[in-house]
Amino acid sequence: MRYNRPMKLSLKIRIFAFLIVFIALMSTLCDRSACRRARASALPYALIGEGAVLYADEGKTALTSLPKNYFAAVLGEPENGYVSVSYLDLAGKIEESKLSLVDYEPRYKYAEGSLRLNNDGHNVRIRSAPDHENGEVIADLTDGETLFYYGTVKGTAQIAAVGDEWYYVRFAADGETKRGYVYSLYVAAEPIPENVIEALPEPEPGPEPEPVENNDDDSESRTSDGSALSIGGEAITIVALCLPVIVITYLLFRKPGKERNERE
Repeated sequence: MRYNRPMKLSLKIRIFAFLIVFIALMSTLCDRSACRRARASALPYALIGEGAVLYADEGKTALTSLPKNYFAAVLGEPENGYVSVSYLDLAGKIEESKLSLVDYEPRYKYAEGSLRLNNDGHNVRIRSAPDHENGEVIADLTDGETLFYYGTVKGTAQIAAVGDEWYYVRFAADGETKRGYVYSLYVAAEPIPENVIEALPEPEPGPEPEPVENNDDDSESRTSDGSALSIGGEAITIVALCLPVIVITYLLFRKPGKERNERE
């Protein structure tokens, strides 16, 4: 039986190569599954408390106040008493004491403030900072124009009787979105309404997907969002694929007692 050894060795080499390919495929499947689950998991949210301010850094440069009982998406762990967050299209830091982490995704996350420029027919200047002396004029907008605003921030008092409140606004100019500050004297702002605090409802389970034969592209699109293949189903698939390989490997590499006796 010695002349059969090269054949057995060749078969074992082929099986070994098959195992390597199989393991690579399984790793790819697991990585894709993990990516789907990561995409499905939402960022944690925190309820915004009274007097919260969004800073560009740790308490040094205030961007805007944020409305109470709305939500910010948490981007990282607290550090030096501040938490990195995003709010609408803004990113910055909020004092940790002004946030309360929630264990759900809120239905209504962000406020939508609206104001109208009001300067008796004259244009209104939008500045890069809430400072009528040192803030650069970044836009000169038409009186009566309606803008979105995030909140307010303290700045210089252009007129003492009016105070030091500035609005942080977003507007379109020169074909791009810009942000800046407008002095409170020149705006008529709608108050931000009270938020309705409730969780986003869980999606209702849909009908079972019909099997699609010989259509790999469609199968990929159905499973790319994690809806067609559950975590439990993936585990069953992995086990089902592993069992035949284990059995084949055992049969190929075991040494039957009967064969050993015949050789002896």
